[in-house]
Amino acid sequence: MLETITNDFTILLHFPPSFRWLNCEDPLINHSPWTVLEDKKLLFIVQERGIYNWIDIAITLGTQRTPFQCLARYQRSLNPHILNKDWTEDEDARLCAAVEIFGDNNWQLVASNLEGRTGPQCSNRSVTILNKHFIIAKLKILCNFHNAKSKLVVIL
Repeated sequence: MLETITNDFTILLHFPPSFRWLNCEDPLINHSPWTVLEDKKLLFIVQERGIYNWIDIAITLGTQRTPFQCLARYQRSLNPHILNKDWTEDEDARLCAAVEIFGDNNWQLVASNLEGRTGPQCSNRSVTILNKHFIIAKLKILCNFHNAKSKLVVIL
């Protein structure tokens, strides 16, 4: 039985057998890319009815989208409270601090300390920061190696 869905849509417990059919395999489900008209209509419905009844929102949208598709589209692309801009240095510092405190296995908790950022955004940014620091560290090692090597050549 489905008990909890986190903000980044990670499903924590088992599904009934019909879940896959109702949310993925039913041939009546609209799997095509979202249109501008659908986005506008979804935003209008959410503004009118709120974000709590995704079944009703999907039915009102009337384009054969599932409640989960509507929720995911809103949260990932349309929610005005979620930042879809470049990260600032301050956000990077707060992200690193939150990861130090909460670890790197609960991105929702990390994101709750960064206003306007989602768990997946924090996870992706953390990987980017780690890769950047790793590359810089490797470059420093290489530069030190080459500097030491050039000093040896000069000495000889």
